[in-house]
Amino acid sequence: MTQQRLVLIVSDRLTAYHWHSGWLECEAGFCPDPPGLRSFAEYLGQHRGSIFRILVLLAEEGFHREDVPYVRGSDRQALLERKLNQHFYGARLMLALSLGRETAGRRDERILLTALNRPLQLDPWLALMSDAEARIAGLYTLPLLAGTLAENTSRAAPLFLLLTLSTGGIHQIVFENARLRFSRLTPLLTDNPEEWADACAAESGRIYQYLVAQRVITHGTALTTVVLAHPGQIGEFRSRCKDSGEIHFVFADLLAESERQGLRNQLRDSRSDALFLHLMVRKPPQGQFADAALRRCHGLSRIRLALRHTGIAVLLGGMLIAGKEGHEYYALREEARQTDLQTELERREYQAALRDFPAPPMAIARLRALVRRYGQLEQRSATLEPMFQRISRALDLSPRVTIDRIEWRGHDSPEAAKAGAVSADIHARLPLALLRDRKEQLQAIDRFSNELASDPGVAVLRLRMPFDVDSGKSLKSGDIEAAGFDAPEFALRIVERR
Repeated sequence: MTQQRLVLIVSDRLTAYHWHSGWLECEAGFCPDPPGLRSFAEYLGQHRGSIFRILVLLAEEGFHREDVPYVRGSDRQALLERKLNQHFYGARLMLALSLGRETAGRRDERILLTALNRPLQLDPWLALMSDAEARIAGLYTLPLLAGTLAENTSRAAPLFLLLTLSTGGIHQIVFENARLRFSRLTPLLTDNPEEWADACAAESGRIYQYLVAQRVITHGTALTTVVLAHPGQIGEFRSRCKDSGEIHFVFADLLAESERQGLRNQLRDSRSDALFLHLMVRKPPQGQFADAALRRCHGLSRIRLALRHTGIAVLLGGMLIAGKEGHEYYALREEARQTDLQTELERREYQAALRDFPAPPMAIARLRALVRRYGQLEQRSATLEPMFQRISRALDLSPRVTIDRIEWRGHDSPEAAKAGAVSADIHARLPLALLRDRKEQLQAIDRFSNELASDPGVAVLRLRMPFDVDSGKSLKSGDIEAAGFDAPEFALRIVERR
């Protein structure tokens, strides 16, 4: 995990800390002289992989509140840059914070413009960090970080003053609806808690007069003032910070607040430097003073980290896919091996079964040729069903005709065989009652023949008639008597062409 290192800059000293899981460890202190700057450069070289966050405690911090038209995108950015340059001309570390929008009129946006007006004390340290390509995540001031502590107090008092002590002095921070309005830093030259308490009482009175002069509050309205102090020193602050008609003091436990925020270090006095250093890591605000040039290395490192994580994710995804494909490959290979074993087993069983069969009467090749020829002949064989259907329909329409037998004939010629013709000789007879009526016999036979020949694909030939119908001979009664008393018989040949 990337290590977190915190830098605290006051007017005459820079102190470096190492932060880990809520613990804050002081590593080194540096003075703004050539030896101190060289030592700090060496320190940066030893911790190139760390992420640095900077907390600045300087009195040269300016604030200006202004209402601007509500715009978005690049227009808003250009408007804010123009306003910052108007009020803090020449300043390099500037910031614009939104305080929300007005509720009436055209609903302008309230903007708090702030800057470090004379950052000459910062320039040597920042130059060294830029030269060392340190990964600067942000540059903060204590008022920016104090917004985390203001959330609970703002519910009881929308406008209040927060007094907190640090190595740089007494910070007087005014919040309105949990948003920073302005701040002031008064240096302290003593470590005496009683003098700290006296200074807090005096500074709160000055802030009250300033707010009345700026018409932020009306005269006679009590200003809630929250003093963040060590529980062992709250008694000193209570004895010197007395309530009046103008100021109402509230005392907050510094140790309880530190524990609530997750700081594991035990603070020994009312100075809250460690708490705000810890908040830079745990709850950094969105607004900070470091510009893109200062945060360039940190941005590049984040891009490298994102690419590395993406590469790892792609690698893991590829490994998962490869593992899945490999598992499927081995499963398919095992299945193929089992199939080969089963095939070999069945082949052996087939060979054993062949050895148990009797020897074929002819060669396998010849037998195959015969079977193939038989199949071809079977496909070309004519079916008798259509012929039976035609004969059946003709009999239904010729009730006097009785069939004695049907003789199915082969092909009469090679052409007929090639065409696949089917032919049959129909031997039939008529009722005995028609024996002497040759006209009726002829009509019955003609009717039966015509019914058979009604299909254009069928030809009907008369093979034999019950009497001689030669046109050159005349019909005599003696011929009828000579025919006997058997039923008249006749024969037809029906040929079907496919």
